[in-house]
Amino acid sequence: MDAYYLLSILGMACVTVIARAFFLFANESFQLPSWLERALLFAPIAALSAVIAPEILMSNHQLIASVWNAKLVASSSCVLYFFIQRHQKPSVLKIIVLGLAIYLPLHLWLGI
Repeated sequence: MDAYYLLSILGMACVTVIARAFFLFANESFQLPSWLERALLFAPIAALSAVIAPEILMSNHQLIASVWNAKLVASSSCVLYFFIQRHQKPSVLKIIVLGLAIYLPLHLWLGI
């Protein structure tokens, strides 16, 4: 392993340990501002969106040019199903099965 990579990994490990240890070894307890606590409520959905959106909307590092994309059709139908069933607490398993039931035939058999 090259020394550059080793130093990079050790540097990232040090930064991570210091950032996490700051909260663990603080002498006093502290309260985050209320606006920051409210903002942190959206962090998980923002991170999930940042991972999923490029996977659905991009192909070969470019935005898809057509609406006839298997990923886009399957994910759109799952979102539509969720909004139709949102008052009846839709099952995550049903949404996954629906997405796969639409995605696999389109992708494997029709080549979309």
